[in-house]
Amino acid sequence: MTSNSMLNQVFLRPALATDILELETLLNRCYRFDEGWTNEKALIGGVRTNVNELKSVIDDTQQHLFIYPQTDNGQRDGQEAGEILGCINVAIEDNSAYIGFFAVNPELQGSGVGSAMLEEAENFAQRYFSNSKITPEQEFSEQASNDKSIKMLVLNGRPKMLAYYQRRGYVCTGNTQAFLEDNNEIKDLYFIEIVKIID
Repeated sequence: MTSNSMLNQVFLRPALATDILELETLLNRCYRFDEGWTNEKALIGGVRTNVNELKSVIDDTQQHLFIYPQTDNGQRDGQEAGEILGCINVAIEDNSAYIGFFAVNPELQGSGVGSAMLEEAENFAQRYFSNSKITPEQEFSEQASNDKSIKMLVLNGRPKMLAYYQRRGYVCTGNTQAFLEDNNEIKDLYFIEIVKIID
């Protein structure tokens, strides 16, 4: 469980268009470079994302990309020092919030920053669903469900990453999704769907 002191230290703000270049660098570094324990370099080459994809995410009203910025005093009220220490995206789809673009500066990995960021994102999703309006049609639909969930896709072949999320209450749904690169399915690579039910 994340300590209160770490939660107080880590804070998120919505990503802006001016953050895109640094976000691109951070995400590619964390996923495709041989740094930190979260990278996928042994499984996939190339880049994780690009400027155009990040711009479309920021412009999409159903997606909420957050960053953890470095400040001169390490606090929320400090002056931003220009470096992004982490990022995480919450994409809303029906009764689910999908977590993606989750990255922490490799130098901070293992310090509790990632766990604090994930908890902040989960809290955001919970508040979002609590405040969302339900139409009468949705309320009385046979397919309506009161269960809200947070979902993620974890690449197979990454048992440490899967275990990290399982320790935080996520379970495998049994669903998988093909891993595509340039619209081509990559042999022996696929995503495992994990889920956490929220109140």
